[in-house]
Amino acid sequence: MSATGPHDATGTVVGDRYRLEELLGAGGTGWTYLATDLSTRRPVAVKLLDELLADDEPFLRRFRTEARSAAALDDPNVLAVIEFGDATLPGRAVVPFVVTDVMEGGSLKSMLAAGHRLTPSQALMVGLDAARALDHAHRRGLVHRHVDPSCLLFDADGHARLGDFGLARAVGEVYEDRAVSPYTSPEQADGDRVGGRSDVYSLALVMVEAVTGEVPSPTGDLELDAEFGALRSVLERAGRRQPEERPDAEELEIALMAAAEDLPRPEPLPLVGTGLLAGSGPVVTSRAEVEVPAPLAPGEGSAASAGAEGAEGAALGDVTVAEAAPGNRSGPVLVATVGLLVVLAGAAFWWFALRTPTHAVPDLVGKQVATAANAARASKWRVDKSTLVRQDGTRPGEVVAQSPKAGTRLAEGKTLRLTVSLGSSLVAFPTDLAGQPQDQVTAALRDAGFQVGRTTTANDEDVAKGDVVSATPAVAPDPKGQVPSGTVVDLVVSDGPAPRALPADMVGSDAAALKGKLESMQLVVTLGEAYSPTVPAGAVVSTDPGPGTEVARGSTVNVVVSKGPAPVPLPNVVGKKGSDAVRTLQEAGFVVPVVRGSQDLPTIGTDPAPGTPVQPGATVLVITQL
Repeated sequence: MSATGPHDATGTVVGDRYRLEELLGAGGTGWTYLATDLSTRRPVAVKLLDELLADDEPFLRRFRTEARSAAALDDPNVLAVIEFGDATLPGRAVVPFVVTDVMEGGSLKSMLAAGHRLTPSQALMVGLDAARALDHAHRRGLVHRHVDPSCLLFDADGHARLGDFGLARAVGEVYEDRAVSPYTSPEQADGDRVGGRSDVYSLALVMVEAVTGEVPSPTGDLELDAEFGALRSVLERAGRRQPEERPDAEELEIALMAAAEDLPRPEPLPLVGTGLLAGSGPVVTSRAEVEVPAPLAPGEGSAASAGAEGAEGAALGDVTVAEAAPGNRSGPVLVATVGLLVVLAGAAFWWFALRTPTHAVPDLVGKQVATAANAARASKWRVDKSTLVRQDGTRPGEVVAQSPKAGTRLAEGKTLRLTVSLGSSLVAFPTDLAGQPQDQVTAALRDAGFQVGRTTTANDEDVAKGDVVSATPAVAPDPKGQVPSGTVVDLVVSDGPAPRALPADMVGSDAAALKGKLESMQLVVTLGEAYSPTVPAGAVVSTDPGPGTEVARGSTVNVVVSKGPAPVPLPNVVGKKGSDAVRTLQEAGFVVPVVRGSQDLPTIGTDPAPGTPVQPGATVLVITQL
């Protein structure tokens, strides 16, 4: 929905303080003006919300709550909310407004719209500023919910700040359809609970768009091309579909700092500013700058001048200084006395009203950077954590040095510089460990400065028992194959090939088929024969080892194949009547299909001959007298 707000409120003073000078643009939630803070004579940005939103009481309640939370954020990477309230516009509705700093460099959205694309190094620096802003907000329980290129704005030096905290959430919760955008995380699109890792996902998509010019639309985990270099693995992890598999904002910040080591130094950003602030004086950079009004020029604002003069008179004790008459020695004395009083009054005024409070700098070395930064900001110091080093024995994100040192008193508003560790120094990870004996691999890892962690065993068809199958460092190697010194490496040691379980249905199966199956399992098969009254010839009578037994690869399996029932001597039926001879042989298990001669005559012979060993079921010919 496009804004339907005030269209042109130029010249209007809102909040009894901010005069709208020029319309900068309109978005889905309102209109943004360049304005002058009449108390400080400095430029600010004033956003007037859409009149349709102003008529929605649930939205207004949510807006005021979220704006109050956003105004409490105090971080150099967060666009400061200086003030918020309701503006009465001539002839129009009362609409909410938000006052923020003016960002001369424009937004990432305007930069991309102008056709600019960022290098991976430039995108990393923008993402690093945004990650720090998100970490600051998330630690205070505030989730942005709508990170996109329009929320990332730049100062004149190209440093990014993340804006629209609170407003995005208020709109998103009251008008859920507006919260869905190409940058929306899967869980937010599905209506599930949204946390800080949802913002991390959105930021990853924004950074990809900054490099490619297109917003990725992953159906699963985010997958990127090699053009992203060291930034690739960081963004792919941040763009995973499952929130628990993504880093939080602090982890993302550390990962980006580590990736910066392997990327070239970034060129200055192609800023696309409005050009409206040229010659307008310094830009407001924090709420601290608007707390003390700038002095007015002589003669400017009679009421204010009179008030100032009245205040000065009160400070001097309403002493009236008379012009000294010639020869009157009391004149110089009086002037000197009054001068001394002025100096003393000025000193007192400076001590009680203008002196900047100072605080003792705590010892932050050894603490995680986020914890240290929060402690510093509690004393209203600025925090510079851009100095990154690698130092053995430290964890990523650990503060290893600080300036000023602990115990020094530092005035509010000054900068505390923290040197942050990226972890231990990088060393090449060995690539030829697989297939080597375990004791050799362990010694090689320790000699290279690594720690051997958990050792497990696993069957492997190709690696001999006792040799290493794999060695996996706890930190994945960078594109150069390096990992931090001291990294724990887990080993998988081969337990040899997996045992083979013999089939349970071998007995009675076809011997030829079983032989092929066992040989495909890399077993050796020997065949033997035996008579069996129950197992048909050619079928398996027995095996050694037996069915279901587990055996090692290459083991021998002895298979006994049935030759059928054992042969028995053929009964002697010579002399018997032919029909009786047939009955006798059949009862003995033989087959007599035909009688040569008459069955009523005596039997004179059989084929095979009587007494010949014959297997039961064999065919016998009975011969009678002709």
